[in-house]
Amino acid sequence: MMRSFRKRQWVFITVFPVLALVPAFSGSYQVRTLMAFLFYFLLSQCISLQAGQAGYLNLGQGVFVGIGAYASGLLVQVGLPWWLSLILAACMGVVVSGVLGPLLFRLGKEAFAIATLALVYVCFSATNMLRNITGGTDGLSVPMNGQLHGAFFCLLFLCCSAMAIGLLLPHLRLGYHLELTGSDPARAEAVGVPARFTMGKIYALSASLLTLGGGLFMMGEGYLIPSTVFGLRVSLLPVAMAMVGGLRNPLGPLVGTAVVFGFQEWLWSYAGGMEQTLLGLLLILAGKRQMLFQRLRMKLFP
Repeated sequence: MMRSFRKRQWVFITVFPVLALVPAFSGSYQVRTLMAFLFYFLLSQCISLQAGQAGYLNLGQGVFVGIGAYASGLLVQVGLPWWLSLILAACMGVVVSGVLGPLLFRLGKEAFAIATLALVYVCFSATNMLRNITGGTDGLSVPMNGQLHGAFFCLLFLCCSAMAIGLLLPHLRLGYHLELTGSDPARAEAVGVPARFTMGKIYALSASLLTLGGGLFMMGEGYLIPSTVFGLRVSLLPVAMAMVGGLRNPLGPLVGTAVVFGFQEWLWSYAGGMEQTLLGLLLILAGKRQMLFQRLRMKLFP
């Protein structure tokens, strides 16, 4: 287990320390862009934790991102410290996952993906209806008084932790239980693995990471509207990133996020109105990734 982890520890030795030096040599725009990259990496890593091991594709990550962003923002508004607001928001996300998880995992893999996506639209409507609390389409504003760099380093640490979990999970007992549950829940129950409880643990872990990520995103931006966290970019773009890098590849989320995010930034500089078209093309290419790689390999090495 540790040998496999050491083979990939160069990521922590090179990539993340270099990213930590960015705020010292760049302005706020570059820091916000890098925070957006880390935010999408965290989302794609959470996709890989569930879909890569157990095969359950969570299209409703925006639910927990929104809980983290709005809960932490509202708690800061009432006077709580930002770090305590993040902790309370993460606890709230875990509680919500404990309520939703047992209901969602009864549906099966395909229905699970559809139901989680439907929850995003439910939360979007609820946020607009509670405009007296959330601000609705007018937005929720939280002055952070120069906390951008603090939010950046916290998000970087959170991403490092998420990647370490992704690297270690396939070698842990929980990873084996997840794979067994995803392949055959009945067989998992027969050998003594509680399928729903096992899925509930990874669902709660992802919820805590997502709510913390949403809260840190709010701390960095200082302003939030429902479409930011409950839009298709938060729900579907991380799926494309995880699939481009490979769902079962421990470094897949990092590679996929770098490729898709870089391509997205480059293309939007020249064709900003093609956002939805780009998202659709990325999802199609991500689904055909394995076939395209095989054809390219055959042409290069017949």
